[in-house]
Amino acid sequence: MSLKKKVNAAITTVAALLILSIGIYIYSENIHNTADESAVSQIQVIKGESSVGADISGALSTGGNAGQSEEQGGASSAVSSEEPVSQNPLSLNAAYAIIADADGKIVFSKNPTVRCYPASLTKLLTVAVAADYVDEDFKFRVGDEIDLVAKDASKAYVAKGDVLTFKQLTDAVLLPSGNDAAYVMAVGVAREYEKNPDMPVAEAVNLFANLMNQKAAQLGCTGSNFVVPDGYHDPNHYTTAEDMLKITMYAYKVDIVRNAVGKVKETYIISGRTMTFVNSNKLIQTDSSYYYENAVGLKTGFTDEAGYCLAAVARKNGKEIFVIIMGAPNDGMRYADAIAAFNYSFK
Repeated sequence: MSLKKKVNAAITTVAALLILSIGIYIYSENIHNTADESAVSQIQVIKGESSVGADISGALSTGGNAGQSEEQGGASSAVSSEEPVSQNPLSLNAAYAIIADADGKIVFSKNPTVRCYPASLTKLLTVAVAADYVDEDFKFRVGDEIDLVAKDASKAYVAKGDVLTFKQLTDAVLLPSGNDAAYVMAVGVAREYEKNPDMPVAEAVNLFANLMNQKAAQLGCTGSNFVVPDGYHDPNHYTTAEDMLKITMYAYKVDIVRNAVGKVKETYIISGRTMTFVNSNKLIQTDSSYYYENAVGLKTGFTDEAGYCLAAVARKNGKEIFVIIMGAPNDGMRYADAIAAFNYSFK
């Protein structure tokens, strides 16, 4: 082959290789760009799914379950700040709770119709029932009924032979949560009801329990049964948070109850002894770490089976809120729950 032919063949080969290289480069760039666009598209899809997820989360949140704990309490940024974060915004320690305004409108509830034990919240009903049958100056004489009181029960420390007016006895029942005073009230009212001062103690207690159940039924309570006037545990003595709210709101309308439950303490001379009854409700004790300045009263309760209970009422800017806390794990938690409930309701 001549030299010229060899040169032309070499040029042709180089040109072919150059064209092939250019083709390969262009092809690889197209693949790369396509991959980048696919990746961008995937990122956009992922972002889109995240946005949808946030909207769903927000929608669930406004329905009371955002897939978060109530302590976290926040909906995603997709939810308007003008919308409620949740219809169940409170994380309460108590097993049962209910909040209502003075008109009975329910603000919040937790297991409101589940059977539970009222402990000494019972005494609100005890005094409210007694008020139907005796007046403020009616005199009660303490007798053998106090022997029915359990040794570990809370007491006002009335003694056999003491004579107390209904007003004094009400303070003894509701402030220090005296189980002894509650039995005195129950027996005295039952005997007055029957006009039989010699009615046996057990019979009188049973009659008074019937009066309690009649009153509860009149108030629309459907999940309750009362067998003792003090709330000391009995498996047949039970209620619900909803029923307890009805009882509490009714009792607070009874003058002698309302006047008693707002007192920090009261001192009387009874049978020659000075007796001071101190309110067990820390919400109204100014020296308590649980003092709540808008609280105006009501009642504490506790048994091992009932847990820590509290019926509380507070007033702010003309608005009145009732809170029922039942089955709290400890003393502090029942007050923390009540304060959280008030703060939420008054906001």
